[in-house]
Amino acid sequence: MSTLIVIVLLGLVFAFLAVQNTAVSTVNILGYAWTLPIYMIVFGALLIGFFISWIVSSISRLGTWSNLHGKDSKIREGQHNVAQLQNKIKELELENAKLQGRNENKPHKFLDRFRRNQA
Repeated sequence: MSTLIVIVLLGLVFAFLAVQNTAVSTVNILGYAWTLPIYMIVFGALLIGFFISWIVSSISRLGTWSNLHGKDSKIREGQHNVAQLQNKIKELELENAKLQGRNENKPHKFLDRFRRNQA
């Protein structure tokens, strides 16, 4: 809605300039001469400015997109590493539990062997 209001206001300003500046001027570009009303020269300069601004903005957006894409790939790589490390932790915990279970079954002292056999 705010964009529409700005467009209407710019249109009104342009219409006011067109009515007030009906004098003509000659524009020379690359050896060609055109006789145009001043309001058309102003409008043309405005359009050229918008076009240049759009090009600069597009280049900036492309650089930003490239940076974000690089950061996204680093995040994905980090998440992959975290998942691998979590799997490794689970494997080591299982191995640790198995080893602790084996150690519990083994008697620690010579007399513990006889106590377990009697029970």
